[in-house]
Amino acid sequence: MALGIEGRAVLSCDVTATGALSSCSVPEEAPKGLGFRAAALRMSGSFQMRPGIGMSGRTPHGDVRIPINFRLPALPPAPPTPTLPAETKALAARLAKGIDPAPGFLAHYEREAKKLAAGRFGVPREVGAEAGEALLMAARAKTVDLQQALGAAIAARLSPAELAEFVTFAESDVGRRWLAGNSGQSAELKRLGQNDQERFRTEAHRLLCQSRDCSSAAEPAPMSPQTASSDPILSGAPWSQRPTLTDTLAAWPVSFLFGIAGWSRLDCTVGLQGAPEECELVYESPRGLGVEAAARGLAERYRISAQSLPDYVGKRVAIREHFFALDDAETEPVAAAANPSARLMLARRILEFQAQRAKPSRDAANRSSLATILKPLDPALRQEMETALLMASDANIETMISARAAFVAERYDEVDLQKILRFEESVGPAIERVRAAGEEDAQARVAHIAEEVSAAARDAFCKSRDCTAPTFNQPRPESPPASTLNP
Repeated sequence: MALGIEGRAVLSCDVTATGALSSCSVPEEAPKGLGFRAAALRMSGSFQMRPGIGMSGRTPHGDVRIPINFRLPALPPAPPTPTLPAETKALAARLAKGIDPAPGFLAHYEREAKKLAAGRFGVPREVGAEAGEALLMAARAKTVDLQQALGAAIAARLSPAELAEFVTFAESDVGRRWLAGNSGQSAELKRLGQNDQERFRTEAHRLLCQSRDCSSAAEPAPMSPQTASSDPILSGAPWSQRPTLTDTLAAWPVSFLFGIAGWSRLDCTVGLQGAPEECELVYESPRGLGVEAAARGLAERYRISAQSLPDYVGKRVAIREHFFALDDAETEPVAAAANPSARLMLARRILEFQAQRAKPSRDAANRSSLATILKPLDPALRQEMETALLMASDANIETMISARAAFVAERYDEVDLQKILRFEESVGPAIERVRAAGEEDAQARVAHIAEEVSAAARDAFCKSRDCTAPTFNQPRPESPPASTLNP
């Protein structure tokens, strides 16, 4: 799918007495040898027939055929290309070259090419290597187009004076270093970022837990042999499907946001299709922070294997969850300098100005992100946690500034810091305005250039093989929102 090749495969499977699919094969695949067979087989585990009947009314243990179409979404219309005067267009091209407004675009395709060459998508390695090479060549050819398009979009939103100053700074030695984010010191910046996260989590934990008990512990006693219903409890059930780490983190975000561990145990009855039913909470820790609701949500993702299902239907099984808290390394204290140097004071002014300028968009982004992350939780608890997290974010800004000010002051002399400060004060607000107003537009441009990359790679790759897709009776599905598109 990285090359935009659509396809079709037909699964042929046996249906067990419990409605599960087994002994699946793929008698039809088009185009052949491009991974659609492997993708269809991976999907076979997600199908479940009603016990007692298969598709087309067949009886259990019969054969079913499931056609699967692999379609790509239709993109929304491309944003209009701004019409720029010749002088502005020339400055926009220089700006795109100086700042690289599409960082990570080519790196994304380099990673995809490596995955293809390694056979990660069910494609033979030699075919994947050829596809990856075509993809990477197309991406390299289109990277400049994307940079120019984004540069023009930025230039169209700046005044002539702002654009000229931005270009002059971006082409200077200090400007290149500053706008590139000091990439040569990436290890140091990564360490500072880790300290920021750990301090933030510590402060969020303190704010949330100052009026409640957040202590937690694993179930203290061995599993009791019976529940209140006197049914025997089975441990270590042969689950063929269970929640992933991503599922667990999404179900109870408290673990990574606040550094709190959680434990739960549900005793459930195995239903006819292998799913847990009639679950009873036996243990929860800590209480009052949504562990039970998270555990019940995760229980829906468990399934008993088809081979073992006859022995487990109607039996009571224990499901334990452990929500791991992130282990915080000891953070380095950040102390204010007793006699700050002129360079340190300049660095602080720059970073304070940046932080204040970005606060409205940062707060809006945080609230939007938290609305999604905390969605599984009870509304009242969600509001309490959001307040604690936003307060922790504000409290952490000052510490972040202190740590980064020392980092910046060590790497720039006083003259360069004066240049950076003048640039941030004069053009910085305009750049923030452009970033906030043009984010959706930029995402749409990236999506369309990405489709052009796929088309160019597909043309090159398919010169020596048949990539003809089958005829589909339905139109392309609608595209997801631009913010979810990759890269």
